[in-house]
Amino acid sequence: MSDKPLAGVRVLDLSRLLPGPYCSQLLAQLGAEVVRVEDATRPDGGDMMRASAPGSNRPSRFFDLVNGGKRSVGVDLNHEAGRTYLLRLIRTADVLIEGFRPGVMTRFGLDYESVQAQCPRLVYCSISGFGQSGPLAQAPSHDINYQSLTGVLGQTAAAGHAPVISSFQAGDLAGGSMMALSLILA
Repeated sequence: MSDKPLAGVRVLDLSRLLPGPYCSQLLAQLGAEVVRVEDATRPDGGDMMRASAPGSNRPSRFFDLVNGGKRSVGVDLNHEAGRTYLLRLIRTADVLIEGFRPGVMTRFGLDYESVQAQCPRLVYCSISGFGQSGPLAQAPSHDINYQSLTGVLGQTAAAGHAPVISSFQAGDLAGGSMMALSLILA
């Protein structure tokens, strides 16, 4: 038995890219068992970050960094059998993390209200860049969007030059990963 604080906690991570996977990586480092639920229909294995190392036949280092030590399962949520399988997994979980645009989990019948009725103890975390409702809810939400909208990019531009995009994804990490982690732990 592990002496880590989250030993015995099971997390299902349906998220992609950085905010959700980094959050679940931190949960894994605290002892949780993390199962990545990836899109079985994608040629890149379910997460485009797997293929971010061009010409490589293995996942990128970036993908490895935020997914090391996790198990992974491919599920096609477009079919009833995939949704049924995921619901069986959810019934064994303590935490679910998803990062789809608002409405996607509702379309699958796996939104908070639907799942909570069957699994009332489940901690359900939806990571969305602009919230679940409002004028930007369906807008693409990536760190560069946040840097632009908040004026950070304007601060990196020298007079007469284009802005410099930060290689540190502060919005994804601080606004996405760390806020999700703190709320899940609360």
